[in-house]
Amino acid sequence: MKNEKIQIGSPQDAQKVAKKFYSSLYLRQSQHSPDKSRDEIRGAIMLQLRAGHVNPMRIWDIGSGAQWLERELMARVTDAEDRKLLEDVDFITTDTADLRKGDLMGSRYKNVRHIQADVAEPRFPENSFGMVVSNLALDIAPRKALRNVAAALAPGGPFAVTLNHPDTLREILAGEENEELKAVVRYGLEQGFFYHSIEEIRTEFEKYGLMDISVKVRSANNPFSLGVLDRWWLVKGIKANRQVAVDG
Repeated sequence: MKNEKIQIGSPQDAQKVAKKFYSSLYLRQSQHSPDKSRDEIRGAIMLQLRAGHVNPMRIWDIGSGAQWLERELMARVTDAEDRKLLEDVDFITTDTADLRKGDLMGSRYKNVRHIQADVAEPRFPENSFGMVVSNLALDIAPRKALRNVAAALAPGGPFAVTLNHPDTLREILAGEENEELKAVVRYGLEQGFFYHSIEEIRTEFEKYGLMDISVKVRSANNPFSLGVLDRWWLVKGIKANRQVAVDG
């Protein structure tokens, strides 16, 4: 039945349900994030590139979907120096969804490459990215995925991610959203994937050697949802220049 409540009993079930939902979403070439949240990630990328802080010149976009971020980056930058910076960067996008090459908005650019992968599973060599970004996707995975993010980011490398705010999660569960999405959110809340405070975010990120952390509550100020459904955490920082021991 269309409105039947979906139950998730294991990480494997959660992955299958999330994969099915997002694969269907991207097949329709739909975006599932506010424009403003992508704008903030895009702005963070350009800021770090201009400052020369992305070394090596490889950026990992976690939970990229159909590469809306990369397409907008390439299409909207008109300054010659900025375009040269972007052309010198290798963008690696990852997502668990089933995406065909024709679904990928950045496939026309030779420096944008996609890999179907789960951030919770180690995939890349240590210190292989000069920057890591993610837009409303990192907290769909277990928190231990931060270990893989930190390992892949080069020492001193910046990161900029958005995370789902508790207000948004409550609105999803109370509203008429897709039942698969509701099931993923319920499971994430039960398993402690999502964050509930700024201090909780800082503590968890610092555990994996991510430091100088800035956390802000942001909103798209959607007049139809009073800003609630479009609220998120914006988290920025850098990887420490030293190794950090982590239990577990």
